Amino acid sequence: MSAIWGKRVGARFLLLAVALSAIIASCGGASGGQLLFVDGTIEGARQFTMVASDGSGAVDLLAGIPGLRGFWAWSPDGQRALVVRDDNGHFYVAEVEAGTLGACLSCDLDRPGYAAFSPDGLEVAIAARDGLYIVSVDGGGLRQASNLGQVGWVNWSPEGDRIAFDAYQGGYDVFVVGSDGQGLTDLSGSAEGDHFAPVWSPDGDRIAFHELDSGLRILVAAPDGGGLRAVAEWQTAVEIFDPGLAFPPAWSPDGERIAFSSLSSLGDSDVFAIGVDGSGLTNLTNYPGNDFMPAWSPDGEKIAFVSTRDGNLEIYVAASEGGEAVNVSRSLEFDETAPEWRP
Repeated sequence: MSAIWGKRVGARFLLLAVALSAIIASCGGASGGQLLFVDGTIEGARQFTMVASDGSGAVDLLAGIPGLRGFWAWSPDGQRALVVRDDNGHFYVAEVEAGTLGACLSCDLDRPGYAAFSPDGLEVAIAARDGLYIVSVDGGGLRQASNLGQVGWVNWSPEGDRIAFDAYQGGYDVFVVGSDGQGLTDLSGSAEGDHFAPVWSPDGDRIAFHELDSGLRILVAAPDGGGLRAVAEWQTAVEIFDPGLAFPPAWSPDGERIAFSSLSSLGDSDVFAIGVDGSGLTNLTNYPGNDFMPAWSPDGEKIAFVSTRDGNLEIYVAASEGGEAVNVSRSLEFDETAPEWRP
């Protein structure tokens, strides 16, 4: 009887997996790709919802795994994701279509805070209290790439040979280190204030990050620290006690513009974009309420963001040049955050 039951369960699981795969595939039918966002919690299960760029074809991912936190990071091929279990705060690789979790990637680390896939999807960089670590996606080969303490944000170079990160050294500073742990470089150098949330440009020639001193600025520098300059000023109505919690700058896929959120002339938060040379500042959302956390679609045609214009947190999508935005989460029952386009 147990063998027969096992076959029935296995067949049922296979059918569900095939059905989910078909639903996920059909979700990308609308122009602009597929967009995931973090939804509410139902009966202890965090909802990760994926929709087409127009909000159609909604499907819940990892619905059968209870106790996940509101963190999601796509693998480069869009088949896996990094998630965090609520009971221990550690990172796991999820097989998206199968709806399963692999080995714990950070259980040997102290207070992991952020993680990111390498460009080839074979390794994961993890920020921890006592340094920056790299581990294989199967949980093996853990190694330390930097022993600088209290690492926050991490971001791989497009070639996968270097990692940009911020670490607290009496203040937040931005560093670059080789994936082999060699060639540590301080991008913020002798500049005053805190520097945090570095992100590589798509061509790997530049890194954008935030500066908090007498004001808030977005800086751009070469990976060796050369050519450091400010490209934009931004403001927030919320005092930043922990720079590590600020949203990073968002490069457009062509590397020509950077999106960020800032207070508008009306005192609310809007999503802006600016050229990498500091020209062409544009308010992309320009609507009453707070708009923030921008994310470019892979083709650069659309931009997703979080908005409070409906009274709670909802996910909207607009053309990357601005204009009318569409509510793609369409839920007043839960708050939705953290839009992430599927690669």
